[in-house]
Amino acid sequence: VWWRGGEMDEVAECGQVLPCGHKCCGVAGEQNHFGCFEDGCDFCLLTDGKPVSECGEVGVVSGFQSGSDECGICLEELRDAPCLRLACSHVWHADCLRQQLQFVKMDRSKRISFTGSGCGVCQRLCEHPLLEDVLAPVLGVKRKVEALAWEQIKVDNLEQNESVAGADAPYKGKPLEYALHSYTFYFCGQCDEPFFGGAAACAETVSGEREIAPSERVCSSCDARGGAPCDLVDHRKAYIWKCRFCCSIATFVCYGGVHVCEACHSDGMEQRMSGTRACTPCDPSTCILPRRHAQLLHENGPGEHCEQVLVCSACFSNPSGSSASSQSRTRRCSPNLLRNNDGQHGLSGWQVVVNGGLGWAVERDQGGTASNFVSSSTWCVKRQVVDLKQVARAGGAIDRGEAVEIEVSSQYMARTDCESVYALRAFLLDSQGAVLDQFASEVLPAPPDSWETVSHMFEPREGVVCVVFEHGGKDSRFWRGHYGSKVTSCCVRVVYGDTESDPQSTNDAVDESKVDELRNAWLATEALPPQITASVIASNVRRFTRSFFR
Repeated sequence: VWWRGGEMDEVAECGQVLPCGHKCCGVAGEQNHFGCFEDGCDFCLLTDGKPVSECGEVGVVSGFQSGSDECGICLEELRDAPCLRLACSHVWHADCLRQQLQFVKMDRSKRISFTGSGCGVCQRLCEHPLLEDVLAPVLGVKRKVEALAWEQIKVDNLEQNESVAGADAPYKGKPLEYALHSYTFYFCGQCDEPFFGGAAACAETVSGEREIAPSERVCSSCDARGGAPCDLVDHRKAYIWKCRFCCSIATFVCYGGVHVCEACHSDGMEQRMSGTRACTPCDPSTCILPRRHAQLLHENGPGEHCEQVLVCSACFSNPSGSSASSQSRTRRCSPNLLRNNDGQHGLSGWQVVVNGGLGWAVERDQGGTASNFVSSSTWCVKRQVVDLKQVARAGGAIDRGEAVEIEVSSQYMARTDCESVYALRAFLLDSQGAVLDQFASEVLPAPPDSWETVSHMFEPREGVVCVVFEHGGKDSRFWRGHYGSKVTSCCVRVVYGDTESDPQSTNDAVDESKVDELRNAWLATEALPPQITASVIASNVRRFTRSFFR
């Protein structure tokens, strides 16, 4: 019949004669007979939704609605078609309910809600064995949400909450039910899996129920907005975040992905989110939180670019990597060693090598980023030199002569109205300025209106002292103006070995003054080993790039 084959055929009525002498008005094949709709039949009286008698080997369940009551969907009398009684005891025409539920779609842009699959009378989820096929997608999400709720129940010790454990608690002995009432869950904008998104009290505000952009709805496994202090995806739930609106440690997550401290959460968060209330600016004289490498000040505001990870507590609390599984060990990474990697501070920190057309420029609030570089009609090339000896976190390994991996990367894209190209090169230099290794991308066509990433991981090499990061772009139509490729998220970072190889380096601080000295004036060669002068770098690098940016 219809529920076994999954087809939406007309529902088959049970019709079996019950011990009361009346026919069953339910659906054929139910384990427990629905009962009859005959007025005054004592056999089918409601008894808390439990069988009141036996019909052979099959129980009989009754409800309080009569056959003359209307089906809330088709508005016809219930006795006119086979009926289902839900777990909440409300009765509907089986065919009406199945056809309505097959069109249920969950809104991905808002918090997860099962009301669309709920009983029209009490909003409780429509639970019945003969509805499981049409509700399979919803029930799958519900199981995942309940598993996430149990995780958060343990984190928040919700079973000891007065609403659950109190003598007259409204959810006494029902921690899961209370959690589903108190928490919100969202679909990740990247992997589409459910994830915990904060307290329901926040989501129930006017702006909290707004549609949330996919970039803001990100689960911990996909969230790379604040930088990754380690490369283990399983550790992302253990990240400690900075408050988006001030220089404090975040203790709440709201609206699916807004990390916020207690003070900002309880005082004007709605206004801060909407931009109608100013956020607390970073004061470098009092702020004790670490900044992104070469970042002058923390960015505090409503934008998602103000999200920042401070530390991975899993690595910090277990720096020795004592787990028996080698896969559980963390490969730690330095912060981004490039200064001004996305143009927030103009061209500061960069040496412009070629300034073709109208030269390099910086765009604000374009292409989904707070800022980015943009090239012109002919090759625009700029360079930054990273002195690894000046970086305290990397220095521990490098000073001991250990070889480390070095990753270089950037993101690029084109306008929608003009084709453009982009290229990246990087070089590893020794203490004499000689090139030990190099990477050269192809001249890459930039994708229109979509950020593409180019990256390369240098294998460990002994004697590496400096990294030269050099990239360029131009448009393909020679249009006057800044129609060339856009560039952002330029990155150079050191990738360490397992945590146990250098247990203390996670607590090392970056010497900002020395790094700024090198980045602000890379021609001031005293910050580099004395053998590596600007002319040596230019000479050794030029022979690799002479035919590259033409």
